[in-house]
Amino acid sequence: MAPRICRQCDCGEMIRYGTRRGLQIWRCNRCGTRFTENGAQPGRQVSPEPVGRAIRLFFEGNSIGRVRERIGEIFGFAPSTASVHRWVHDFSILAQHELKHALPTQLGNEWLDESTPVRCGSHERRIRTVVDCESMFIVANQVTSDLDSGFRGDVLFATTRYGATVVTPKAPISSSTGTSLKAGSALVAEGNGSHTADFGHEPLTPEIAVSLKEAIRSCCAIIRRTKSLRSAEVLLEGWTIHFNYFERQKVLGGRSPAAAAGIQYELNSWEDIARLDVRPISHRRSRREVEQRKRGLIAETNLFRTG
Repeated sequence: MAPRICRQCDCGEMIRYGTRRGLQIWRCNRCGTRFTENGAQPGRQVSPEPVGRAIRLFFEGNSIGRVRERIGEIFGFAPSTASVHRWVHDFSILAQHELKHALPTQLGNEWLDESTPVRCGSHERRIRTVVDCESMFIVANQVTSDLDSGFRGDVLFATTRYGATVVTPKAPISSSTGTSLKAGSALVAEGNGSHTADFGHEPLTPEIAVSLKEAIRSCCAIIRRTKSLRSAEVLLEGWTIHFNYFERQKVLGGRSPAAAAGIQYELNSWEDIARLDVRPISHRRSRREVEQRKRGLIAETNLFRTG
């Protein structure tokens, strides 16, 4: 039985167009779009389950080759390297858009400011991570240069809003060999400014310190694979969402950092993100739809914009 409408242009002129992996391919006579009824979302050829699983495997620290191998073992087909890259890129941006209003309400009074050196393409950068010491929720995560002062200003604004103290360790937690963390100084918000004070005790429990150390090292390994600053920023945002919202932590009683920080949200996995329509932020699909609109194959109201 043919699908009633085309997923691309809402036209009902569908014809059979061969098979692929045992699935019937349908072609729209109006816009020329071909697709199978395999549960894939509009603008995609693969159903959400393999897409979400591939993104999760990637942000868990697996290489692209290992991700393709695992998807082949589980679902019976291996996506191309370009497909995995495109899934990670597009759905990281989509997840950022969907969760931008899911803000924490139960943060602690002490935040850790971690600075980890990392090589991004041909440049030496730093990953600046500010994490709540109680919930492990990452408040800020950014690829910066050593001279970047804007990040400090953003952190100061956040500490003023939440009334927290930002603790800077004497040595990066990712390079520490033990489970304890020796704090050096603290940035304390004070009115419209701040002051630096000595910090005497350890802000993290040994269990949380170990979990954060492993997470930051995994994040750095992902960023080192990138060749441009823009790619590094997108992947860092995707990894931050993965850690905050989708990764359950044993030290938090099986909750995610977002749940521990009091955030209520309905998207609980990358599979849930993959079920959303990604076309508004997918540059490749948008360019294709622009060309189809110029040829009169798609109505103006059906065109997704990337603005």
